[in-house]
Amino acid sequence: MSLKVENRRVAKALGCLSGICLIVMAALGPSTTAMALTKVKAGHLVALDMAPLFVGKESGCFEKAGLDVETIFFANPGDNNAALAGGSIDFSTNPFTLPFFAANSGVPIRVISGAGGWGIIEVIAQKKVGLKSIADIKSYAASGKQKLKIATLQGDTLELILTRTFAKAGIDTSSVELVYFNDLLAMVEAFRSGQVDILSHIKPYTTEMEVEKGAALLTTDAETWTKHVRPEAEFVVSHGPVTQQERWEEVGGYSPSTIAAEIAGLVCASDIARKNGASDDADRYLKTADDWAAHIEAWMVTTTGHLGKGAGEPGYYIRIDNNTDPNDGFKLDTRNGGGVWDERDVVDAGFLEFVRLGIRSANDLIIQHSVEIVDGAIRVETPNGPSFYRYSHDGYGETYFGGPWQGEGIGRIWPIFTGERGEYEIAAGHDATPYLTAMLRFTNQGGMIPEQIWEQAEPTRAGFVFGRGTGSATPLAWSMAQFLRLVVCAEEKRIVETPAVVADHFLKSRK
Repeated sequence: MSLKVENRRVAKALGCLSGICLIVMAALGPSTTAMALTKVKAGHLVALDMAPLFVGKESGCFEKAGLDVETIFFANPGDNNAALAGGSIDFSTNPFTLPFFAANSGVPIRVISGAGGWGIIEVIAQKKVGLKSIADIKSYAASGKQKLKIATLQGDTLELILTRTFAKAGIDTSSVELVYFNDLLAMVEAFRSGQVDILSHIKPYTTEMEVEKGAALLTTDAETWTKHVRPEAEFVVSHGPVTQQERWEEVGGYSPSTIAAEIAGLVCASDIARKNGASDDADRYLKTADDWAAHIEAWMVTTTGHLGKGAGEPGYYIRIDNNTDPNDGFKLDTRNGGGVWDERDVVDAGFLEFVRLGIRSANDLIIQHSVEIVDGAIRVETPNGPSFYRYSHDGYGETYFGGPWQGEGIGRIWPIFTGERGEYEIAAGHDATPYLTAMLRFTNQGGMIPEQIWEQAEPTRAGFVFGRGTGSATPLAWSMAQFLRLVVCAEEKRIVETPAVVADHFLKSRK
């Protein structure tokens, strides 16, 4: 929403802020001195939503626009809102609904900028209580046990999500005890210490409790399910498991990395559907995921290949299968001038996604054998450590002598695969240090990790060095993110991004 602000400098400076609900008084007048900074007071809470305010201040964005901004902390959105309405601050950032209520009730403030998204608000429960969904609250209340204590903010969306989901589930609010707080952090601490059983709050506070205390997610914004998760899950069900473009957007077929994402996504969608009362959808998504998971090896593992010791069990994963027969020797065009090859001779490490996403164990015999095949086919040991080609016969990279890629070339090795392999080693209980160290050594002088690494020892006219970056994109955000992911996984000694609901479903059931 927009507001006509009399002070042009104030209006311009508001561009420094983004991604938050911004409220401003309409009574700001022009500054008395053209060259002097206009002093304004900005109210804020403790939340990541407030970050743009501080970035605007510390980066000098406000000062360049002629503003001297003083930030004022408030413990809760109500006090923040009241200070704005009372004139003790000039504008505020507030991620909750009270400002909208105030503005619509005649209070002389206006919403001039706003942003948001579904899934930000979550309702979580203590692990020891044993609740899995909002519906479980009804049966818990009927058992005659002591009333569940629920921490929330009165008159806010944090309370609205409770009343709305309670009504949908047929839960009488009098069967629970709503505990109203005036301090956002006090709510979190009350849950952390076990003073309340359920917490209605926003990310990242709820996700912190899920990770730290094993809290159960009972529900989130309903529209997350209806407008996002359900349509996307339906698309996967109706169009999968085959893909028109695998992770490199080059060829279509049955791709291990794509199907791993589809299966994991459907299991997660099933869990979300069940928590939103859509049990039929939940059952259908899970059934589809189970069916595809049961066909993984039949669709994408060849037992008649030529790599390694040749044909025979246990077989190995191929990069992509054009149909559901990985043994038929289909002639695959690898694109980018890489040529046409028997699909059984083209491998990549995309199958490691089955491990990362919790669908297959790192100790699965076919996974282990495929790792051996990959090491023999697309692994390169550089002076700075190991890395891998995207896949066999890749043509996306500089020419033989290091000239720029112009539609054809020779694919070089990518640091992201060093990181992905490091994660697999962690999942297998091995040391990932060689892979982490390699990614560090692949960086340029500025500490940036490139898209590709030169993998030849011979000098080139382009000046590329064995084990260092090529002329590819540097930094590649994907490479940088993969490095950070590996660092966290190594520190935690586990694959932190594995969806627990997926791993619990597939790996525990296969033991």
